[in-house]
Amino acid sequence: MATHSVDAQFAPKEIKSKIVSVKTNMTRFCDSVTSRLQTNNDSDQIISDGSYKRYIDQYFTYLSYNRGALPSGTSAALELTSNSTQIDLSIARKFEPDNPRGPITILTGGVKAKINDGISQLFSGGNISSGTTLFSNFTFLPARSKYKKNISAEIIRFDENGDTIPTPFQELKAKRAEYNTYFCQNSTQNYEAKYNSLLNCWSDIQNQLSQLSVDCDITELLKKKEDIEKKLENAGLLALPPAKIANALKKEYTDKMYDLEAESDAWLWVKFFWWSGGIIYTRQSYDTYDEKNSLAKRFDSKDFDEVGIKITANWFKQKLNNSSFIGSSYFNISYEPKTTNSYLVLKNQDIFREISRSPSPADTVYSFQTTKKAKNITNKQYKTGWQHKFSGTYTAMLGKKQKTGINLRGEWIASQLSAPIYSIHFGALLRFVNNNYDPTDKKSNAKVNFEIFIEFIDMTDVGNSRKSVWQNKVIGVNTTVPFNKIFFK
Repeated sequence: MATHSVDAQFAPKEIKSKIVSVKTNMTRFCDSVTSRLQTNNDSDQIISDGSYKRYIDQYFTYLSYNRGALPSGTSAALELTSNSTQIDLSIARKFEPDNPRGPITILTGGVKAKINDGISQLFSGGNISSGTTLFSNFTFLPARSKYKKNISAEIIRFDENGDTIPTPFQELKAKRAEYNTYFCQNSTQNYEAKYNSLLNCWSDIQNQLSQLSVDCDITELLKKKEDIEKKLENAGLLALPPAKIANALKKEYTDKMYDLEAESDAWLWVKFFWWSGGIIYTRQSYDTYDEKNSLAKRFDSKDFDEVGIKITANWFKQKLNNSSFIGSSYFNISYEPKTTNSYLVLKNQDIFREISRSPSPADTVYSFQTTKKAKNITNKQYKTGWQHKFSGTYTAMLGKKQKTGINLRGEWIASQLSAPIYSIHFGALLRFVNNNYDPTDKKSNAKVNFEIFIEFIDMTDVGNSRKSVWQNKVIGVNTTVPFNKIFFK
């Protein structure tokens, strides 16, 4: 008769108590969200307070990306370059007010250091090791400057019968209210009725099983009983406490409401403005060459403690329901003062050293030649001072599908130690989609995103490279495209 016994883990009284607790919890939750939708500004917002915080967290995490210079989040990474490997460690913390539409601040601190033989040495004796960088950054999104909207609510449209056609925002409000009513009904009264009915049915089947003889065919009853137990188990009523079941239902509500609001056609465009900046210290090390020194002392190395600060104003705009030429755009202006010296601006050059030797008698001459990259400081006086860098960047993705774009950057460096330095960057952003890419699916990813660029660095040749602007150019491909998570999502 083992098949007719009640499962020891199945406690109908405990399950019935859970059903009541979940219903009570969800009733309080639904009263709260319904009241907000009906009585405060949520009813006039494209995105309600509950969804707004999640929306900002998603976008601001992407937008606070520091364009490859320093990380903006807690992370550990290895950076591989042509001549060295660096470890990059950072710790970040986000500060948010209780008001979901208040300002957000992200603070980041960290270190970058070279790795040799598997070891990263931060200090050598009492000094910081050469090539080590210490930094502290901030990103600040001001209060009520996080987004702007245009819902076209003032546009009145009529169909062929003369009836008013709802605007996208009016449609969103109707869908939001409809879903709120549907969810709250199904998570309170309907929830209690549904699972109590299943529990009563299970009890009836259990009673029938206990009264049947062993010879009876009980296959159908057992199947119905297992189906009910499976439904109760999937609802969490067999193993989870009521609070966890209610929390899962609340998450279902917020996820669906977020999708309704964030993906709504009521959005025409979204704007963000934020400040970013920080303090950075780097122990610089470079090789020098001085032709006036003796042969053994012409090559030398110098260390320099470089300290700088940076402040940047950032603007981002994305058109979400508009087929205009520019779909998304980013712009920044930045000011960065830092300590410098008269040698740092010089470019590394290939220094050739030739040694000729002739035995005695001098009927044969042997010539030895070596090459080393170094800064040629011959006849250059060493001075220290401040350098002021002003820069601006503009990035735009074009068209409705945003498969191509442009990336422009300009720099002007002024210093009391040298003439002004001008540099410019022109880039073409391209997106190559995979065979299964779906631009309407936010979870569908492009396969390859990259930038083809040309840079003209130090166009006035302050670094004394003795090359023309065209000869000093850099042409390349960048696969870490700025804001690729936004522009290529």
